[in-house]
Amino acid sequence: MRTPAAEEKTALVRVLATSWFVRLWYLPVWGLLGVSRLAILLLEFRRLVRILGMRVEPHGSGPNLNRAERQRAGEIGRVIRSASCRTPWKSNCLTQAVTARVMLGLHGLPCVVIFGVAKYRTNGQRLAHAWVESGRVRVTGGHRGPNYVVLGSFGSRSRSSAQP
Repeated sequence: MRTPAAEEKTALVRVLATSWFVRLWYLPVWGLLGVSRLAILLLEFRRLVRILGMRVEPHGSGPNLNRAERQRAGEIGRVIRSASCRTPWKSNCLTQAVTARVMLGLHGLPCVVIFGVAKYRTNGQRLAHAWVESGRVRVTGGHRGPNYVVLGSFGSRSRSSAQP
């Protein structure tokens, strides 16, 4: 059985073994997750949408990204997933989606934030979900599969409007 200190050391080794981008952006993304969570708690949804961008159609296959852009989008997703596991606040799919939108905008990458709801009820409740795609890269939100119905999507239409 591992001690908490051994698990923390293992987590640190994993972070240090990642790319320079993940190491460089880990703390800023951790803080941005907190700011995103505060925005979700304090702002009305119509004001939060201004951060997310314009209402757009889900890209489906999305705009074509070159290899470097796909890699950067993937790294942004990795650092968000890594930091979100270690916050003392709730860093759920919406918090991660807002953070991803801001990070992708900072890096000039087009994206779409998609909101959906599960087709089927779980324990009598419908499950809502948010995920972010940049081109064909699923940045946050995991695999939604065909069990979710898209309710709306927001984001940038092109690289020129990628800034948040």
